[in-house]
Amino acid sequence: MKLLLLDSSKLPFQPKEEQVIYFDASPMSQKMGHNIAVLVDRYYDEIVQLFHENGLEFCFLPRISRSLHLPELIAYFRPDLSPDEYPKYLKTVQAEDLARYFVDKNDINRLQIGLIKYTGQEFGSNYVFSYIPLYVESQKELQVEIKDYIRFIKYSVNHSDVYIEDEEEFFSSIDDASLYDTDDIQVMLSQAQELVAKLRKYGVNEMVIEEIFHPTRKLSRMLIHNSCIFLTDYQNMEITMSPLPKAVYFLYLKHPEGINFSSLSDYRDELFDIYAGFSGRDSLASIRASIDDLTNPLSNSINEKCSRIKQAFVQKFEDRLAQYYYITGSRGCRKSITLPRELVTWQ
Repeated sequence: MKLLLLDSSKLPFQPKEEQVIYFDASPMSQKMGHNIAVLVDRYYDEIVQLFHENGLEFCFLPRISRSLHLPELIAYFRPDLSPDEYPKYLKTVQAEDLARYFVDKNDINRLQIGLIKYTGQEFGSNYVFSYIPLYVESQKELQVEIKDYIRFIKYSVNHSDVYIEDEEEFFSSIDDASLYDTDDIQVMLSQAQELVAKLRKYGVNEMVIEEIFHPTRKLSRMLIHNSCIFLTDYQNMEITMSPLPKAVYFLYLKHPEGINFSSLSDYRDELFDIYAGFSGRDSLASIRASIDDLTNPLSNSINEKCSRIKQAFVQKFEDRLAQYYYITGSRGCRKSITLPRELVTWQ
């Protein structure tokens, strides 16, 4: 078994020791007349089960990325795309994409098709991964190799003093898809935040998300029309909120310089006018009571409203984009909406 370093500052996921990742610097390479990647893809379910029975997760990047090609997921991560753009936009993340994170670029040429696994160790600012090559030409040989690999991993865990080939030389020369079910993902599509959290907890999936969905991040223009909020460049997506959170949102949109929560009482009259304009409530006293509670520094109302505002956006599209639209700011400092105001139109 050999060791290699992956750059922790660039690797877009936190590696986990239980994850075993299929690696191939050249997916078109042939071993004894057979393409191992095709073999792995064909018997993927059986391989996953073998690892799962031993507390390990097998990650085959092409399979993971294909599972993320659901239209609902594309819309969540890339709201700027129209459905007819999905086919030409999507790509499949390949096993060789991991190579761009190798510290030693010569490893790309030295390594054959094989399995890599985070050792749980770090060297400087880099993750240390183990690597074992695969030499197979049939399902039976692949099964035998995987079982041998699992036995070796379990032996290594139980015998921490086991000798690893080239480990001493390696360190002296230097001056780390998970088991998810597609049906389960489909069920979770109505709860976008839960879906994204689950995808990202699998570690390697974060890399696939980054590779597929984040080459660019386009902010949409916002249209406020009859107190309704539309993101015109995201397929005219409407962002819905209940009246009081919307009143807070409109107040912050009108004040790009930001407002400290402790200073909200200074904006009581402005909030009242905004809220009264679309709240649908006839009682001025009840409107005033809501505004008084919202601007009371001893009340938690403003935090609750900001949480609902954030939820209104992140349930529609991912947080890396949504954070430009909801209210943000450090504790004790002014809070603001960072969306450039030239993108906002009031009608």
